[in-house]
Amino acid sequence: MKVINAGLGRTGTHSLKAAFDILGLAPCYSAEMMWNEPGHQELWSATCAGKPIDWHALFASYESGLDWPVCSFWREIVAAFPDVRVVLSTRDPEDWYASFRETVYAALTSPSPPPRPHSPSSRSSSASPLSARRSSPTTSPTTWPHATP
Repeated sequence: MKVINAGLGRTGTHSLKAAFDILGLAPCYSAEMMWNEPGHQELWSATCAGKPIDWHALFASYESGLDWPVCSFWREIVAAFPDVRVVLSTRDPEDWYASFRETVYAALTSPSPPPRPHSPSSRSSSASPLSARRSSPTTSPTTWPHATP
């Protein structure tokens, strides 16, 4: 692991991932890997519940990481990879909230489409330990905008 982004998704992470690719920092671990790699949902659920994780084994084939869950565990990743570079992407909080609500929140709260053949069928819209770790390095649930979705 050479570089991670400690910023939340919807703060330019798609563009940042493209930059990582151009700079030779691919593959990049992101939420997509968590949802699609066999066993990763369970691994992150256990990690959110406080179980130890072998960061080196998890990221053995990755050069970079961003988005959730990486952004919520950036301190732990830095402890495991002391030479990792950390980028912090940010966005105006009101703009971030609107973007998150219209994309991520909408996707997580809508009825799930049938699973793709290559993706795990265990994804559920019900609450899980994965949803428990939502704070970022610069915000916490108490400082997020309190508008109703």
